[in-house]
Amino acid sequence: MGAIYMNLGFTPFQRGAQIVRNFFHHLGTKEKNLVVGVYPDASTMGVNVSQNVFYKAGTDASAAVMGNGFSYITTSNNIYVDCPTPFKLGDWLRESWGVANYPHYVSTWKAEFYKTEAAGMLDTFYERYPELRRFWTEDRVAPKTNSFTQSIVYNPTVPRAAGNESKYGFECVACDSMSDVQGSSSVWLAVEDPGFGSVNAMNFSLSASSVVAHIPGWVEINFDAIGLLPGRPIGPTPTPTPGVGTR
Repeated sequence: MGAIYMNLGFTPFQRGAQIVRNFFHHLGTKEKNLVVGVYPDASTMGVNVSQNVFYKAGTDASAAVMGNGFSYITTSNNIYVDCPTPFKLGDWLRESWGVANYPHYVSTWKAEFYKTEAAGMLDTFYERYPELRRFWTEDRVAPKTNSFTQSIVYNPTVPRAAGNESKYGFECVACDSMSDVQGSSSVWLAVEDPGFGSVNAMNFSLSASSVVAHIPGWVEINFDAIGLLPGRPIGPTPTPTPGVGTR
């Protein structure tokens, strides 16, 4: 399961989610080895995952960001510390357990396009998401529209899982199953602490003079601002008791 899980493959017009400025940590164990930080599953489309920090998120069998057959998943400007696998894309529609689902997906996609056009909304979606114009000409079984860029990967105590991405020309050896992902040299594979406030204290603040100065387009992650606001309790706000005031 995922701390954030999406199963939107049947609805190609439901895209545009922004998963930004979160701290995902301590997810997954050997006993629960399929726990993921962000899980765009079952051909989910169009999600931006950026300016997040992943610490000990995922396992050898899962990843910090993982899913099956997804497309237009943009992962950039993230920090991955002691994540065995930062990013993993499963080719589920080419696997025996997914192949049988493909005709159902195609028929549902056609119905979604017909319904959207009949409602007079197709051009509106095309304007907002131009990639939808290429929907029927792109490879839907093995999408090649995902990206893993502008990120820091550091594994001081947990080794990275071995991947197969090198034979496809992807430069991030920290990532697994990258055959359908376009890579970039802007991924910083840190062999020593890149300048965090304190890994042991889970303080992943980085100064502008650290390695981020060498990552083109890096946007500062205000780590101190992530989390609950001061004084805000976890859970729903309690209902005031009638007749009881506050000073």
